[in-house]
Amino acid sequence: MFQRSFFILSVHFILVELLGQSFLWVILLMIIGAAGAFTVLHWKMKDDVEIHKVIKGAWRFNFLLFSTGYIVLVLIGLVHRILSV
Repeated sequence: MFQRSFFILSVHFILVELLGQSFLWVILLMIIGAAGAFTVLHWKMKDDVEIHKVIKGAWRFNFLLFSTGYIVLVLIGLVHRILSV
């Protein structure tokens, strides 16, 4: 569980390094938005919200989203560093 939160923090710090400003509020809105979307989807499909399953699904989606973001940002950072030398 803690490994997934490291992706969120690493995406934040890579964005700070690349762009020079914090986008933590955008990251938090994405996490809350994913949780809200998973809650609505679960409610529409099951007519009952099982909070454990919603949190589990949203957390897995965030892991997928932020691990992909991490890889993309690392590659952008590498290209940027190579071209700036």
